Amino acid sequence: MVNVLTSNQKPTQKPIFKYTVVLMLCGVISLIGVNIFLQVQPSVPQIQPAVKKESMGASEPTGVLYTSMAQKDELVHVIGYYFNNATFESVAALDGATTMQIESTKKAISFLVFAPISGTQKENIIAIDKSTRTMNFVLSSNTTLTNERSLNYSESKKLLAFQAQEQEGVEGTLASADTWGIYVVDPKTQNVDLIGKGIDPVWSPDGTSLVYLGADGIKQYIYADQTTKDIVIPNTAKPQVGTNMNLDITPDGKLLALTSPNNSALYFFDVLSWDRLRLENSKIYSSIINTENNKAYYWPTFSFDNKFIAVQEANYDQNGIKTTATISIIRLSDMNTVRKIPIDSYDFNRAFIDDWEMR
Repeated sequence: MVNVLTSNQKPTQKPIFKYTVVLMLCGVISLIGVNIFLQVQPSVPQIQPAVKKESMGASEPTGVLYTSMAQKDELVHVIGYYFNNATFESVAALDGATTMQIESTKKAISFLVFAPISGTQKENIIAIDKSTRTMNFVLSSNTTLTNERSLNYSESKKLLAFQAQEQEGVEGTLASADTWGIYVVDPKTQNVDLIGKGIDPVWSPDGTSLVYLGADGIKQYIYADQTTKDIVIPNTAKPQVGTNMNLDITPDGKLLALTSPNNSALYFFDVLSWDRLRLENSKIYSSIINTENNKAYYWPTFSFDNKFIAVQEANYDQNGIKTTATISIIRLSDMNTVRKIPIDSYDFNRAFIDDWEMR
């Protein structure tokens, strides 16, 4: 999942997810009759990462990397990877949820996707506010949307972007970006706007535009004139556009990363302009293209300090079976992989990198 922070200032509060634990345990609020339980003692393997000694340097990753993952036949948990002690820790799980993703903000609001297994309750997004100690649904009870995911919050606009589908006609339509919509919701008013067809929205750092993937490439929705522009991808990168692609932008807005599993590639582009998004192949950061076409990259997520990128990797065999799944942490200053975090014990199809924040 794709995550933009617009400041390098250390927040005064502890991560919102710790608060989520306390909030759920205390049962501060009942969400319209939906029982929400925190799984206090989940099965989360404590895995020490393999660290390449030759790539160790003065700059090492810090903070917490938040993922949504599930082991076989278990619930999806929001799991934090803490760089200071190199361990995973489960921070939240919703009883009966088939899908979870998470997005945090500097203002102590955390957004979680809630997708129940069964019952009359519709899928929704939950907002948790630390200052008021309340939890609320972000979407109205009569929403016609489903499969909400790829949450991305704009601090400047106070709006949450996400991708979703209309409930009717969803079955068998996941292959094309045109079967998804990019939506923006005001968490306070529940007002929802459809921006266009596509997947994986990411706000510009100043909130003036929204970048996402359409069926034919990168799109930019500009709020000032409410227009959508087709963005040229530099010639040296010709990815096969698909719904398994993801993008992210550094908090300072200077670099865009794009993963293309169909091309076994992780591309880096320098951002030359935001008035009309202009990209060029990065002069500083090398794109990673696996020429043997037996490795896939997913869920690029930049660190809060613009120094690292986390990316999910997996090798795959002739039958397309993914093996040796890891989360790789790449230091941008020298493009060295400083950590490889094994996630083979998790279901790769339910494993997502969501957010990276300062602790």
